[in-house]
Amino acid sequence: MNKDSIYQLIGYQGEYNNNVKKAIRKLLKENHPDHNGDANLFKLINEVKKELDTNKVTYKFNQNNKNNNINDIDYNFCYEMINRLEKDIKNINNEINNEQIFINTLKHRYNNLYQDSLNNENILLYIDENKRKLKKIKKYSLILLVVLIILFVMIIFNKNIYILIFLLLIGIVLFYNIIKFFNIVSKLTMHNELKIKTYMDLINSIKIIQNEKIIHEHRLLELKEKKNRISNNLRFYKNLLKNK
Repeated sequence: MNKDSIYQLIGYQGEYNNNVKKAIRKLLKENHPDHNGDANLFKLINEVKKELDTNKVTYKFNQNNKNNNINDIDYNFCYEMINRLEKDIKNINNEINNEQIFINTLKHRYNNLYQDSLNNENILLYIDENKRKLKKIKKYSLILLVVLIILFVMIIFNKNIYILIFLLLIGIVLFYNIIKFFNIVSKLTMHNELKIKTYMDLINSIKIIQNEKIIHEHRLLELKEKKNRISNNLRFYKNLLKNK
């Protein structure tokens, strides 16, 4: 609803006559906020009245379309606007439904990707844990190696059976740590780079979907606000016909 629509509705054709004044008064009365009228629409009608009273009309009507309308309200214009607004609401409802379906699809994709990211995050935690294990194995293996060398030197100079037994035990433990070390390295080699890349790809996809979702939710809100404005205008014209 705008000023031009108000001018067309009151049948204004360049002359501020009694019919136009009567139509303005009727619109003001029916849309007064004290009578549950729309405050914004009431303000708009008042602005039109002020323009007419001060002879500062902003509406540019077509001189060729002048007619002999003697009604205080142009009800044919009401019917035309109702048909047009009902079509607009139907189109907006379709757009709202499409946006809602798309947003629901984004939510479903987001939930799936988020779950996948949690699973991959657990794998990354497993990788980090194994990296910490590798550091410990390196540290212990280095200590065992030093002890092994010392015992080896000792067994050369003092062929004691107990030193030999201790040397063998240290050697077995060191050999076990070396096997464990290479086993963990093998697993990390297979998973590390691939899993980190997969995880980062998932995070990026989640961010993209979040941004898309925000854009379409904003679009949905705009459509609903537009529908409300059109519905208010439609109710306005229907009320005029009802009070005819």
